[in-house]
Amino acid sequence: MCLGAGFPEYFETHPRPNLVTKLMSNHFSIQSKVILSLLSVSIGAILATAYLGYVHTREALRKSVFQELTALRNIRTRQVRTYLDIVRNQAISFSNGQTVLNATKEFQSAFQEFDQRPVSPEWDAKLKDFYGDDFMPKLTPNLDSKPILENYLPRSQPSRSLQYLYLASNPYPYFKKNMLDRQTDGSRYSAVHAKYHPYFRDFAHKFGYEDIMLVDAKTGYLSVPHPASLSVSTEKTVHA
Repeated sequence: MCLGAGFPEYFETHPRPNLVTKLMSNHFSIQSKVILSLLSVSIGAILATAYLGYVHTREALRKSVFQELTALRNIRTRQVRTYLDIVRNQAISFSNGQTVLNATKEFQSAFQEFDQRPVSPEWDAKLKDFYGDDFMPKLTPNLDSKPILENYLPRSQPSRSLQYLYLASNPYPYFKKNMLDRQTDGSRYSAVHAKYHPYFRDFAHKFGYEDIMLVDAKTGYLSVPHPASLSVSTEKTVHA
């Protein structure tokens, strides 16, 4: 059997690629490349447009948020200033009222009686217990270090007497001590306290104040109706 005998029939059924076929093949290859190039450019343009849109939107959103925060800050600033102006004007008007002026004079006069009244050891002991058991545990969480009890105990005779009467022996709970209008010790101070304390308590409640303090400009004596204020008045003689 001759192997070369079948070659002519093969080439007759499988003609060799001529020049036209090669050109057509090259033509389609270039067309594909052009299409791919155009597609790449289009995708690149789309991505670039999307990115620019994202950047623009992000910047617009950032500016919008910044403007809103600035406006909110300005509104809050005006609110705080308005509130402080109201409180300041209210305090000035309140302090110039005849009731406050009379109360300050009568409290100061009644307070002086306690300069001549010695404090019993029992009162001092109960007052110290009040500071140790009630006041200090509520003060400690607000400080960075553990407070020293002796630094907060009142020193003068009137302070110790009145804090015993209106704080240590006050039957109301700690944050309700200001509900006591009058003690039963029979002092003129307790009579004055019963006369004016309900007025001050009502004023503080209606206008949202925690404390109202009457200050004697000459002596620095304070009238503190709420035990939470004791920490700011330990260097002064405190009226209960």
